Amino acid sequence: MNARSWVTVATFAVSLTVVAIILIIAPGQHWSADSVTSLVLLYAGFVQLVLVRHSTVTRGDSGPAIASLGTSVLLTFALLTITGFALFVGLNGHNRMCWALNIFAVGVFILGFSLMKATSAIVGTSVASPASSQPSHWTQLLESMKPLVKKDDMRAQLARLSESVRYAASNPRGLVVPENETINVSLSRLASAIASDDREKTHAEAIHLETTLMQREAALKALRTHA
Repeated sequence: MNARSWVTVATFAVSLTVVAIILIIAPGQHWSADSVTSLVLLYAGFVQLVLVRHSTVTRGDSGPAIASLGTSVLLTFALLTITGFALFVGLNGHNRMCWALNIFAVGVFILGFSLMKATSAIVGTSVASPASSQPSHWTQLLESMKPLVKKDDMRAQLARLSESVRYAASNPRGLVVPENETINVSLSRLASAIASDDREKTHAEAIHLETTLMQREAALKALRTHA
């Protein structure tokens, strides 16, 4: 079993132990529909910490999980406090107050779950965006070419290209410019030229890339203007 499985088992064990103790201590004649509902919600407040986080933020990256951790802990604390108090007043005969607190606990859970989903989605998008952007991909390609360069002038030209690509704008969501494909093809030709130590071809492809990058910036600016 991995660490997550042990945490899940421990959470269920603790919650069942608490429920069992409450059932033993509380007199049987004090139980009613409202207090039983509070006990069920109290149990749910324990186990949602592992069940809800597992279903919403475990997507293979740590960003969303870290972002949702604070919300998840606060949600658990709020649910345990509200449902614990609801159970107390329910066992003491305040049925209407107990039902009101139960409904409030359900509302808090829905609100907290929605906030957790929103936080995970926002952070997940911000984490994924740099990894999937074209300039980031091009920068990695250029960095992989640097060890192959043998001449100083070609190395300097590649460094200038890397600088230009590093500060290139990313595509707006849902919009793609044709210059992207042109740059991909040109980078492939540049890699071949560097591998063959062809200074003239490397110089020509570098100039072509710089020109295409400027055209791409102009195209992206036009797209944003008309968006």
